[in-house]
Amino acid sequence: MALKIVAGDDVKRGDFFFVDPFQISVKEDLRGRCKPIAQEAIVAMAISFHENGQIQPVQCRRVEGNKLQLNLGFTRTNAARLLRDGFECDGENYHDPDFKLKVAVVDCNDQQAFINNIVENAQRNETSDVDDAINQERLRDRYGNSDAEIARLYGYPNQNKVGRLRKLLQLDQKILDMVHDGQLPTQAALELLDVPAVHREQIIAEAETTAAGKVKATSVRSVVRDHHLNDDNKPEDSGDTTTAETESTKKRPRTMREIRKWLEAWADGEDADLASFAKSLLKFAEGKIGEAAMDRAMARILHAIPANEPEESEAA
Repeated sequence: MALKIVAGDDVKRGDFFFVDPFQISVKEDLRGRCKPIAQEAIVAMAISFHENGQIQPVQCRRVEGNKLQLNLGFTRTNAARLLRDGFECDGENYHDPDFKLKVAVVDCNDQQAFINNIVENAQRNETSDVDDAINQERLRDRYGNSDAEIARLYGYPNQNKVGRLRKLLQLDQKILDMVHDGQLPTQAALELLDVPAVHREQIIAEAETTAAGKVKATSVRSVVRDHHLNDDNKPEDSGDTTTAETESTKKRPRTMREIRKWLEAWADGEDADLASFAKSLLKFAEGKIGEAAMDRAMARILHAIPANEPEESEAA
């Protein structure tokens, strides 16, 4: 019997198929996640299927021989398979050997299937920044999408977030896992790119955490800044440096790095005396020598001034 509805003149009808989930091929390469969904989520969905039925269909496409291959709905497909096999949870048995998976069939290629998966996950906000970073890298490398195209696909207002997520992939897997699991904010992870890889885990260990155990981004930024300062103030084994001077040397702001640019130009000059002073001043800016060593360097410059130079010039 034909179903009649009142919804305007441009109504279109689409068909769903009810399929044994084991008859659907699954290509893991099209999954829009860096890790498979947790088994607990699959079990929870299987229980929901058993008690409430399947509300949202999965999407498949036809491949060779008119067989079905999954585009999106990996968790739902795994849940349906689990329910057909049967399982136990909290003392209850769940088993429906005849359960059929509701399927919508579309025509598309691998690229469009992958994009469909990305879009569905993005609309449901079910991916992490690491998922998105990896998926975006695949779009660039495999399908040639530009950053502008990726930004439009994800609904970003501009390409800035695409660039930030690309940088995220420069971090090692252990840190990416922390971001993916919600233990480390993305911004905190990006702060770590300013320090050598060998120091990053130590910086995370020193950073403050929330009551829920999540690392604070502001704390990571502070520890990274301290790392830079400590690195700048690492004593240099030099004849100009004494233990007392090294201990008394104070941390200096990172703005001294900017001063370094013109000091280095001065140090490369032809005047040997001025070049020597500039090199000492560079060490002082880096926190490698103290004020006493700088006083001696200044004295050497003053002693090089001709004796007939006016008194006020020498004092200056």
